[in-house]
Amino acid sequence: ETEEIAFEGTGGIFEIKYLLTEETAPILRECARRCLEPDPHASSSEGDGYSVYSLYFDDEEFATYRATGTQRLPKYRIRRYGDADTLFLERKSKPDGKVKKHRTPVPTHDLAYLHSTEPPEEWSGRWFRKRLRKRGLHPVCFVSYKRTARLGEIDGQYVRFTMDREIRCTPTTELGVPGPLNGQAIPIDIV
Repeated sequence: ETEEIAFEGTGGIFEIKYLLTEETAPILRECARRCLEPDPHASSSEGDGYSVYSLYFDDEEFATYRATGTQRLPKYRIRRYGDADTLFLERKSKPDGKVKKHRTPVPTHDLAYLHSTEPPEEWSGRWFRKRLRKRGLHPVCFVSYKRTARLGEIDGQYVRFTMDREIRCTPTTELGVPGPLNGQAIPIDIV
């Protein structure tokens, strides 16, 4: 769709995920710090990290969450990095095993366009609003975490390493600006 902005190139990227314990993670993080450069978007005191806040959408039957294998559905989310005034409206899919993201940056005050306020015709997030309505998607979960991010090249291939820790989540039915989750959130003790 022409309104969507391709992210990470047109060919997609391979993504491999592992679950780590809090005891194992620091060892791998230090190894990555020796082999890879800090992500240029990192802004934390660690020099290679940042906070990530997301609001995920699904339908009444949780079809996105339950879909697996070749029936996997795209994920729709609103993502915010740190305390930025910019939100990213995202669709993440995995055709042919490669991750593809389409995302559009919008100011936080544009969130009203996803709820009830009719957006202007030229609004860049119109594609996202249209998809949410067409698929019957609504907010289901806020997620927050701290991310370590490193990148570089290994054997001529681009590599991006991320490690997410201090993961918190909470169910929601409200459309809101993603931000820090504290007392009301459920901690997830994995990395």
